[in-house]
Amino acid sequence: MSVVVFISLAANLIDGGITTGTLWETAIGLLVLSVIIVLGRTVGVVVQIDQGIVSLKCTRFFRATFPVHDVVAITNGSPVFTGGYGYRILGKNHRGFIVGGPQVTLELADGRVYTASVPSVEEFRTAMMESR
Repeated sequence: MSVVVFISLAANLIDGGITTGTLWETAIGLLVLSVIIVLGRTVGVVVQIDQGIVSLKCTRFFRATFPVHDVVAITNGSPVFTGGYGYRILGKNHRGFIVGGPQVTLELADGRVYTASVPSVEEFRTAMMESR
């Protein structure tokens, strides 16, 4: 995004100067870039298991909470490419809470599937078993 804005600005300089429209385009491009950078720095995934409840959170907006006993399967990784980071819609009833690193996929009894990034798959499995 920023590369496109700066190339556009340079092209306009070569073509005969900067107009008011070009300044507005540049300002809006830089504002959009700033918002993307700020939001990118605040994206984080929190996976908690507390008192028999699994809680998945990504930023302030995306959350999923369900009882541990609803989980029927835990697998390493994801059956689909998750790419990037943040909240992902990965298919029908499949949601991702991704920030890179190891991932677990949780299949629930009602058909919902969640893929989440965790610091350690084995520690996550142990915490799940202990809270059952």
